Amino acid sequence: MLKYTSLLAHYDQNYPERAQPLIEHLLNVAFRARDLGSIIGLGSICQLIGLLHDFGKHYKDFQAY
Repeated sequence: MLKYTSLLAHYDQNYPERAQPLIEHLLNVAFRARDLGSIIGLGSICQLIGLLHDFGKHYKDFQAY
């Protein structure tokens, strides 16, 4: 079983130091979505959508890719 802290959202073979952990990516998107959604009164639902938008990247097939 993979630890959630070892899961990656983005990885560049040319620049491995730019790898972005999945949890960091999901939280960044969630907070940005909340801020934008708040403009139209949908901050909480947009935050949830942002948090879940790439959740499938936790599968081992994606992580192997």
